[in-house]
Amino acid sequence: MFTKCSTGIFNCIDERNKSKDVNKGEEELNKKRNWKEIFTVANIINFLKTKLIRYNHPLSLILSVLIKLVIMPVGSVGVIYLVYTLGLTDKKDPMLILVMLMHFAVPMPMASTTLASLNNDFGQNEICELLLYQYLLSPITLSLFAWWFLNLSCSLTVG
Repeated sequence: MFTKCSTGIFNCIDERNKSKDVNKGEEELNKKRNWKEIFTVANIINFLKTKLIRYNHPLSLILSVLIKLVIMPVGSVGVIYLVYTLGLTDKKDPMLILVMLMHFAVPMPMASTTLASLNNDFGQNEICELLLYQYLLSPITLSLFAWWFLNLSCSLTVG
């Protein structure tokens, strides 16, 4: 328990305190290294795959949700504007334009789950997991796109 110090009791206590400070510094450095190792892309994908996402690869799930809830609504604006400028729709009906734009912004339909269940439940778990995450994120994207689409449909028909 006690160590003998040839230089005296006070020097021995200082040496013990210095070694404790060095150990604390090493522990803090190891904690910083551990945080950097934890937050790598591979570890985040592994965490998502083991804890939150069971049937799909996390990258494919993120891409499918991003494409369906962000990229398709933005692309629909160009398609609807083309239809509007070609004169294929009524020029005085903002509700028609709004409904067509909102159709592109909603999550994929439940019919895909029905099709998977008709096919001897092949792919039903994957489809249901995609639907879960799309429906969880759709209130955020739908509210933003609804605001933009309302402004856009009114500006097209009025101006």
